[in-house]
Amino acid sequence: MFEPQPQPRVFGIDLGVDIAEAFVEGVAARLPEGDPLAWANVTVWVNTRRLERRIVDVLSSGPARLHPTIKPITEFGAHLLPPEGQTALGRRLALAAIIRARMEADPSFGPASSAFALADSLSALFEEMSVEGIDAERLRALDVGDHADHWRRNLQMVDIARVYFDALDYSDAGARQRQAAEAQIAAWEANPPQGPVIVVGSTGSRGTTAMIMDAVAHLPNGAVILPGFDRHVPPDLWPKLGAEHAFEDHPQHRLAACLRRLELSTDAVANWAGAEPRQKRNALISLALRPAPVTDAWLRDGPSLGDPIEATRDVTLIEAAGPREEALAIALELRAAAEDRKFAALISPDRMLTRRVTAMLERWGITPDDSAGRPLALLPPGQFLGSLVRLMTEPPGTANLLAMLKHPLCHSSQDGRAAHMRIVRKLEARLRKKVENRLDAELLGKCSEDKVWTGWADAVLTLDVSGEHTIAEWVSVVRHWAEYLGRGTDAQGAGRLWETEAGEAALAFLTKLEAEGDAGGVLSPYDFQQTFLDLLSNEDVRDPTRAHPAIKIWGTLEARVQCPDIAILAGLNEGVWPSLSDADPWLNRALRREGGFLLPERRIGLQAHDFQQAAAAPRIVLSRAGRDGDADTVPARWLNRITNLLSGLSVNGEAALEAMRARGKARLAQARALDAEKIDAPKAKRPSPKPPKEARPRRLAVTQIQTLKRDPYAIYAGKVLDLSPLNPLDPETDARVRGIIVHGVLRAFVENGPIEAARLVTLAEKALRDVPEREMAALWLGTVRGWAGEFAAQERARQTTATPAAFEITGKMEFPDIGFTLKGTADRIDRGEDGALIIYDYKTGTPPSAKQMAIFDRQLLLEAMMAEEGAFKELGPADVSKVVYVQVGNALKETPHPLTETPQDFRPATVRAEFEALITAYLDPATGFLSRAMLESERDERDFDHLARLGEWDESEGSAS
Repeated sequence: MFEPQPQPRVFGIDLGVDIAEAFVEGVAARLPEGDPLAWANVTVWVNTRRLERRIVDVLSSGPARLHPTIKPITEFGAHLLPPEGQTALGRRLALAAIIRARMEADPSFGPASSAFALADSLSALFEEMSVEGIDAERLRALDVGDHADHWRRNLQMVDIARVYFDALDYSDAGARQRQAAEAQIAAWEANPPQGPVIVVGSTGSRGTTAMIMDAVAHLPNGAVILPGFDRHVPPDLWPKLGAEHAFEDHPQHRLAACLRRLELSTDAVANWAGAEPRQKRNALISLALRPAPVTDAWLRDGPSLGDPIEATRDVTLIEAAGPREEALAIALELRAAAEDRKFAALISPDRMLTRRVTAMLERWGITPDDSAGRPLALLPPGQFLGSLVRLMTEPPGTANLLAMLKHPLCHSSQDGRAAHMRIVRKLEARLRKKVENRLDAELLGKCSEDKVWTGWADAVLTLDVSGEHTIAEWVSVVRHWAEYLGRGTDAQGAGRLWETEAGEAALAFLTKLEAEGDAGGVLSPYDFQQTFLDLLSNEDVRDPTRAHPAIKIWGTLEARVQCPDIAILAGLNEGVWPSLSDADPWLNRALRREGGFLLPERRIGLQAHDFQQAAAAPRIVLSRAGRDGDADTVPARWLNRITNLLSGLSVNGEAALEAMRARGKARLAQARALDAEKIDAPKAKRPSPKPPKEARPRRLAVTQIQTLKRDPYAIYAGKVLDLSPLNPLDPETDARVRGIIVHGVLRAFVENGPIEAARLVTLAEKALRDVPEREMAALWLGTVRGWAGEFAAQERARQTTATPAAFEITGKMEFPDIGFTLKGTADRIDRGEDGALIIYDYKTGTPPSAKQMAIFDRQLLLEAMMAEEGAFKELGPADVSKVVYVQVGNALKETPHPLTETPQDFRPATVRAEFEALITAYLDPATGFLSRAMLESERDERDFDHLARLGEWDESEGSAS
């Protein structure tokens, strides 16, 4: 197949040439014509399974012939090694157990909950050592004298784990691949292969792969075919590109490094097959991506590029305002490609962007073929398992239990699902109706007459696994309960839990984890939850839906294999493409360089090569968003270089760039127009309903008057429509609960017994004993202890001039002239020596200021008005000298407000006149109950905002008539 030659044999496939088609074309040209059997003697090593399938597809298209042996390079020499002793999952779990034990022995090393994440990074470090040929001695020899102490401790941890694995002879995938490669190369030295051996598609980015490529290139009948070979790089630049630790972020660095190892010049790299298309565009991009120190070549070589308008004729630049606009513009590009029957691919490492595009394509019935599939954790079986694990390992909660019962895969047998959901809906309605209701066996019996179902559901209420267990034991329990919940009241099976492709993947995941789980040691409930959810999030499932045959979504690796008609290179921002390098918790940059490990620039260089290959497609779209969330983004360095080069070209450079942007703006205009059509409806106005006079509320509490002023719509919803917010399934121990507890404690303290700080603390301890959140209770108790002494001293001073007369006293006041009743409950009322009353209100939060009281917060002033009118019958009519707020939150503060004319007019007569005017206005049918009329902040959330359809109208505009 090949002519003998003294030097290694290396070929290149030019940018923009389909690798699979070019490979088959080149083999056909070099094998004897008319001998279909000759193909069977060829052995081909490819970089990915996807390229293997593509080559097979091309071969299968004819003519008839035997196929060569095609294998991924990761299996090189694998037949020479014994079967693998432990799986990758088992090794990761064992590493996590080692790290967790060290963290428990030395908590300063970090929280044990991060053990599994660290095990992933440590496993990657060991595999890198194996692939790059770095032994443990080289790691131990690293000089950490000038580095921080934590790097020294990290290396100790690495060494402990490495010694452990070496002692057990656990070989990771990288070590096995290197051992297999060394064994195969040694076998070739003794007995070289007779047929042709070819490596195609690899750049030699990993040490083992580079070793295999070098060995194949030296075989008498071997050849290496480099993908995406850039022949526009000047010959004098290639040696610089291939130098160690130099220009590693350049797209051609790995190819240049291969030539350096083989001591070849670019003249020795013959073209394998296929003529380079789009040479002008490739030359422009090649010049734009020159290393930064030599970009002065732009001035020298730029004019020789020719007309940039011609080079960029099929290039579109989309510069969207944000991610949504970018996704919609890309979706429109893909839709147009589908209508034109073009083969189009969206290429991006940004999975959030690709999911947005997929969702937007659904409106036109287009389902793209996504090479990555979807995370199992986002599919129903994965969500079901995740919820179940949280339910098992967290304190039981009504909301979690009810969510599990409502999940579509719970009680999912065909016959029993409908009846099950009727009971669950009835159950939720009862739980929402009364806050004291709890999901227990008694309530289950009240909601269902089906005793079988009640017994089944009652068992779910006991779902609480405590103690420490191995992962295998945990997973066994998870699987048992998953199937129990899935089948419902059926005698056997698991309902529809394992039926779909995602369900099969979930079952396989549990089976694999249960088989390997003992390697992870014993875990607490929390640690198991974190480990399980981390593993679940890394599982992907291919979508079984029938996808569009010509609309693809690829990662950057998959994009190397085929050359679509239209390539959309999206997410071109720094941190996305190229992506940020993950922080290495074990070795810093200096130690990596000293130890011969890979540097972050290597990864950027590989992404740059992917970008350069994809940018050689017949038509390309370059896309980015100017903002992501609330932050501006930075264009990808490659895009920056292309635009800067075009901007600096003296002949038509600016015009070419503007043409690229004009095509992008046209697509963005379509996207904006499409969005405008979707929301092009008369804008809603702020609701301000005007019920008839007879429907208007005739009775309110003093605490509701502030609501009437700030958010009248809430009064309309509650009093006119008779609506009330749903009770939470799991009531939170929030500020309201704290206020109730503190009010009760202070009443008991003042009403009976000696006024001593120790007694106040004792009462608080007793009241907080039943609070479920013990940390919250301890925090509140600490604040009480902080001001107990000062409160006792103030209380003794208060009682020297006045006597407590009433606690939590309720009264009501009639206004016959306007037909209205005001009611209210005062926290505490004291009677002074002169017979005048003092009204107190305890505030665990911040009490209102005098200005706020003057306009909005009229509670105490209305209570004072009621007291002077005798509305609190037990006290009788009496003058009120002052109202007092006592702040009893994190600090203690007493704020008195005398009922005088100045500085604010808080006199009861004035308060009454203003109150009657307010109520008279709202009893008038012409007055509307305006939503969110005068809130303190636009961010305030109110109970009936959803009913008022907040967000559909502008708060700065007027109300509906």
